Amino acid sequence: MQADYAQFIDQTHTIVALVRAGIGVASVPASARELCFEEVVFRPLWTQDAHADIDLAWSEERTNPAVENVRRFAIENFARIAKRPSRKT
Repeated sequence: MQADYAQFIDQTHTIVALVRAGIGVASVPASARELCFEEVVFRPLWTQDAHADIDLAWSEERTNPAVENVRRFAIENFARIAKRPSRKT
C-alpha cells in the first residue's frame, strides 16, 4: 500500500487538530491520546507487518559516559525487542 499524501505534517498536535477540524484521518503515535482532543477517536492499529523505524544519533566528537550508557542500552534492548514476535490485539 502506498500513501497518497494531501499534507505532510510532523507535529502530532497539529495533525490531531486537523483531524478534529474534519480534515481527514491520520496515523499517529499512541501517545497522541494524551493530548485530550475532544471529538477525536483513537483506535490502536496493529498487524504482523506494523513497524516503526527508530534512529539513534550521538556526537562521536563529544564523550560522555551517560551518552554511552544510553547508546549501549538502546542498541541491546531495541535489537532484542525487534526479534520478538509481533503482538496482536
